[in-house]
Amino acid sequence: MKDTQVRSILKTVAWRLIATTTTMIVAYVFTGEVILAVEIGSVEAIAKIVLFYVHERVWERVRWGRRPIHSIPVKGELTEDELNNVEEKLQDMGYL
Repeated sequence: MKDTQVRSILKTVAWRLIATTTTMIVAYVFTGEVILAVEIGSVEAIAKIVLFYVHERVWERVRWGRRPIHSIPVKGELTEDELNNVEEKLQDMGYL
């Protein structure tokens, strides 16, 4: 299945909260200043949210490493209607 843009955004934000908290803790350990640690973490979070989102959307378009539909095993021959239905659903999901 293909991730929606909303799912990519939510995954990005969730990870960013964890990573930014880590950055703020490290910045505080090195500087001993809470305000500076929060400022560093804030700049880092904004920059990396944008970059990660772009990264996710680019990889969503890369076909490398995905199995083509003809390599998926099926139990038997599909009817013409079934093949058309599969093709239509793959187009809806952006694979074709």
